[in-house]
Amino acid sequence: MNIPALMSIPNGGPQSEFDSEATTTAHLSTDDRAAFKQHLKRCLKLPGGMSDSTRVTLRIFLKRDGGLAGEPVLIEGSASSDGPRLMQAAVRSVKECQPFAFLPADRYREWKALDVSFSPKEWAGG
Repeated sequence: MNIPALMSIPNGGPQSEFDSEATTTAHLSTDDRAAFKQHLKRCLKLPGGMSDSTRVTLRIFLKRDGGLAGEPVLIEGSASSDGPRLMQAAVRSVKECQPFAFLPADRYREWKALDVSFSPKEWAGG
């Protein structure tokens, strides 16, 4: 199973600068990452005809119950005409799939902010 390439926890929280450096990798187990991706895949509807190389990375902030604590923030994206469509699909999927209540509550500090990359190549397959 292909796990999202980038899933990390940035410094700070929703009130931090949107472009703060994400330096610490989230301490999610392989099972938690797989569950997170499978949960998102249920909601993700990728627009057709997109280049496999298109990629966006969203920073999402979560509340302890797994619901969104704020709007997902674009922190990186491909310079292509497909980028905006992929970003819209990724934001919509994150909003529609919340809450992420299956994440371990006792490790909330480790997943309260996540950077998640989306690309047709990674998310279209199994």
